[in-house]
Amino acid sequence: MTAGNGGDGGAGVAGSNGAAGSVGGAGGGGGAVGLAVYGGGLEGYNSGAAQNIFNSYATGNVTVTGGNGGVGQAGGVGAAAISAVVGGAGSNGGIGGAGGFAYGGGLVGFTNTLVAVASSSASGNVTVLAGNGGNAGNGGAGAQGGAGQVGGIGGTGGAAGLGGASYAGGLIALVTSGEISNSYSSGSVQGTSGNGGNSGAGGAGGAGGSSVAGTVGTAGTLGANGGVNYTGGLVGDNTSSILNSYHVGGTVTATSGNGGNGGVGGTGGASGSITNGTAVAGGAGAAGGVGGAISVGGLVGRNGVTAVSAAITSSYATTSVTAVGGNGGNGGQGGNGGNGSSGTNHIGGVGGAGGNGGAAATGLATSIQAGGLVGQNVLGTITSSYAQTGTVTVTGGSGGASAQGGTGGIGTGTAIYGAGGAGSNGGAGGSVYAGGLVGYTTGVVEAVSYSKTSLVITGGAGANGAAGISSGNNTGAAGSVPGAGGASGVVYAGGLAGYSTSDVISSYASYDSVSGKGNITITGGTPGDGGNAGNGGSGLAAGGAGGAGGIATAGIGGAASGAFVGGLIGFSSGIVTSSYSTDLTISGTEQAGGDGGNGGNGGTG
Repeated sequence: MTAGNGGDGGAGVAGSNGAAGSVGGAGGGGGAVGLAVYGGGLEGYNSGAAQNIFNSYATGNVTVTGGNGGVGQAGGVGAAAISAVVGGAGSNGGIGGAGGFAYGGGLVGFTNTLVAVASSSASGNVTVLAGNGGNAGNGGAGAQGGAGQVGGIGGTGGAAGLGGASYAGGLIALVTSGEISNSYSSGSVQGTSGNGGNSGAGGAGGAGGSSVAGTVGTAGTLGANGGVNYTGGLVGDNTSSILNSYHVGGTVTATSGNGGNGGVGGTGGASGSITNGTAVAGGAGAAGGVGGAISVGGLVGRNGVTAVSAAITSSYATTSVTAVGGNGGNGGQGGNGGNGSSGTNHIGGVGGAGGNGGAAATGLATSIQAGGLVGQNVLGTITSSYAQTGTVTVTGGSGGASAQGGTGGIGTGTAIYGAGGAGSNGGAGGSVYAGGLVGYTTGVVEAVSYSKTSLVITGGAGANGAAGISSGNNTGAAGSVPGAGGASGVVYAGGLAGYSTSDVISSYASYDSVSGKGNITITGGTPGDGGNAGNGGSGLAAGGAGGAGGIATAGIGGAASGAFVGGLIGFSSGIVTSSYSTDLTISGTEQAGGDGGNGGNGGTG
């Protein structure tokens, strides 16, 4: 089943010329997708309140696709003044609509309060694709001011729509409360979240009238975040108790949404016939959006987010789990500095700074959490349960690309050109929490719970920092500073649990000689390199001072964030009692930190 898309916004209109230039019409916002879409082999949505399911099954495949958010339209441009008044302002761009959430389960898409599911099963494959966020409209340009008046302000770019969240489960996508007992699933499960939309550019500042500088370019708008993902072989997101239940056979795959790109900065307005002084700067580019987080497990993606009663008892998964983190969005380029060529001995405007690349998911418990049984166990207790015969394979998302600053504006006479805008930092790579049984847990693991599951983990790569802008010949302008490389994502991995803040009691991780599973292989993510600084331009005339070279210290290499790897637990702040790891092998490499950039050369006189 496929949801409809949100409608696109209407285009903004230009303002009308007049004694005072009017404001352009705002761009229409893209429509968000209405309700989420729910699909299940037996029921799409169970309203709860004891609407129980007993001795039931479904065998067909389930495919659920969320709708995409609508596209925002560009704001109208301001109208020029025809007398000595301020130019009309550009209007704001329309927002992008949010991508639709999608819930898909082999038996039920969504169960509401207090539903009991017993002696039931699903054997079909489940595929869930959430909707993408809509792109936003650009801000309209400001108009030229009348005689002796400033130009209009550029409109703000619209904010793009967030990527939709994906909930996928072999039996049920999301369970709010109740109990699942003596039930199972066996089909493959695949959940893909929506990408965040690209946000709008800032509008250009209007040119100044006679004897007046222009208006600063408007900054771009932050890119939207990618959608989050909850995928499990039995249940995607669970707050019920699970007893004597399992997932076998079908692989479990989760991919989170990429962050959207940040908006470009607007160009600074050109100066009028002004003597001395400096033209205005370009607008700053905006940072890219953050890649979406993932909780994925062979049995349950996320467990017990709001309920201590979400216990998993005497249950298991025998399957392979794959997680691919969404990338950060690219930063927006800085706007060009204002043109001072109509003035006399008037310095060109500085270019706007580039926007930083967006990070992949990096937060504690909001990154990639992947486990052979449970991805993220928030409050529940895992008792006498296991994962074996499979491999957990995780790749952290990459940081978004950095952006260069805008070009400096033209200077006149004895005045130098404007320096280029600073280069931005590369986005940080995504972090990974992975375990043979559970990736991240704040709940107890006890009573001979175990894993015989292999781990193959790669941390997210940081992006390179942007180079500074080199100034041209006979400009006298300085080279701009570069951006730093993004850090690589940290890795927490353990044969039983990647990261644990609670007790682990009478449990273990081991290598299984029959299936050949249980070993751990870790590859640290690659940090980004720092950008090179820009070179200074040569002097305006023979013997004139050359521009300073850009400073190299800003272009530092990204840090290698490290890896915490253990045969039982990667990182633990709880108490470990009567537990062990045996026979398994740990191998892998951590990457060196990124290289720093070179300093810029000074310009010749």
